Amino acid sequence: MTQAAPHSVSSRLPRPHPRPWALLGALSCLLGVACSGAASSAPPRTPAPAPDVADGSRDPSAPPPQQDDLSLPPADAAVPPPPALCASYGSAPSDVSPAEGGGSCDAAALAQALTAGEGSARTEEARADAALARDRALAALERCPAWPAATLRALRAELAPTECGDVLVEDQLTPGAEGRARELDETLFALGLAARLRRLATHPPEPPEVHDKPTLEAYFQERLFPWIQEQSAAIHQLAERGARLRGYARGVVAVEAGMADMRFVELARAAPIPQEMQDDPELRTVYYGTLDEALEPRKRRGRDAALAGLAELAEVGVLNDARLTAARTLLSSVYGGRRIDALDRLLLPGLVPMRVTDSVELTLAARVPAFYAPWFLPEPSGTPPEQLLRASLERGLPRHLRDDLRSRPLDDATALLLARGYVELGRAYFRAQDFAEAHRLLEGRGGDEIDFHRALAMALMAGPRNAADMIARGPRFADALGNLGPLDALASSSSYLAGHAAYDAAYLRELVAPEESAAYWQDLAERYTAAAGKLGGDAESEARKRAAAARATSEAITTSQRAR
Repeated sequence: MTQAAPHSVSSRLPRPHPRPWALLGALSCLLGVACSGAASSAPPRTPAPAPDVADGSRDPSAPPPQQDDLSLPPADAAVPPPPALCASYGSAPSDVSPAEGGGSCDAAALAQALTAGEGSARTEEARADAALARDRALAALERCPAWPAATLRALRAELAPTECGDVLVEDQLTPGAEGRARELDETLFALGLAARLRRLATHPPEPPEVHDKPTLEAYFQERLFPWIQEQSAAIHQLAERGARLRGYARGVVAVEAGMADMRFVELARAAPIPQEMQDDPELRTVYYGTLDEALEPRKRRGRDAALAGLAELAEVGVLNDARLTAARTLLSSVYGGRRIDALDRLLLPGLVPMRVTDSVELTLAARVPAFYAPWFLPEPSGTPPEQLLRASLERGLPRHLRDDLRSRPLDDATALLLARGYVELGRAYFRAQDFAEAHRLLEGRGGDEIDFHRALAMALMAGPRNAADMIARGPRFADALGNLGPLDALASSSSYLAGHAAYDAAYLRELVAPEESAAYWQDLAERYTAAAGKLGGDAESEARKRAAAARATSEAITTSQRAR
């Protein structure tokens, strides 16, 4: 990437301030742009993950990733040390298994460990204490023969704060561990890399209080430049190791590497500028516009890595997950006009609450993350599929479970719940294929909730193929939606979900609204108002707020057009 030459934009600058470009060149180091002085040339490009097909799954024709040593080396000096709380998570398990000590060493003990401290986790501090109590209970089970070696350590690292992953896994990553599945080794390794990536590009050197040009130039050259170069090189090195992994492990590292790159974008935008630039609105506008252009390559690199990683998580069926939430939040911040979380605002009926249960199987299904479910959930033992599926949706839609359910006849209740799981996957990852599968599952079935989910899936199955497609299309959700007729028909019916259908039909139309059509926005206002009349509580308030905003937009467009 090459820094824009001053003459390429100088005609747009006010003459009293001819030199904002030294600062821009300095900040471009955040993006891997060549700089003068202490900064060196850009670090190598973060390796792209292996080729993917259009729907985000792995291309079967691609060569398998290179397998290399999965021992976790000492952290690079640029990687900040683990937070102090990680020391508590790194405690070694007892050398005596619970079974040898007279305690339980079975699925019931695992369920009890996973629920440790849950009842008191009402504040942030209490939740942290509960997480630590859960980890200690899980650590006590590590010597149990009931599970493959090191699977509990991987589960502990997954559930612990992301920044602590390497502390938990490094003693498990010994070369040539006998009898260990490669998938497990790669998962442990990925969690260690992810921890270090999460700690990178977070806390730049504290800027000076004085923002005059000489002071800031010294800050950039003496403190910020070296930090940037070290952080960039460390991110590249970790991402390169992760790109050689497969499946979920590869996805975890790709997401974290992408987020680290995108954090650089946020840091660049927040970097201090000289007071003279702060005081001149025109100069400041030109500077930030040019900076955004310079940021674009690193934005794309971070975006592409994060999206490739999210595609792997989607295949696994990950839903309720802190890493997924963090990646979607950062992508939506960096690409504000193309929000991957746009479908979160759809109004859906609530799921039937989970019952308090003594079932070990349901307790595990509701708490074990989707990727780990095949390792820790016992074979189904008479539990109704609908109950098992409902419990699993607390964390995700595990691939083995959905594949099993799709292979056999389903009653309406189970088909509806499975379709809801696909709708949630589609919302989280912006994948049209998930909405299409939800629609397929509900074809030929009837009932208020079935009709609603089928109508919503029909509207969305013709949208962007995935998040990458959505972002590539530009600031609008899509060029067109699928058939909104079924949602409109449901909105006009006596169904108890008529208000939900009316609201969602209006919201989806808003996502593709033309910017210069006052009549379109006025129609949206009327649709939201009609939806509000069929809703109650917070949903009604949100519909009325959107109606007012749409009406104001219509009036503003009309005023602007008259002024021309």
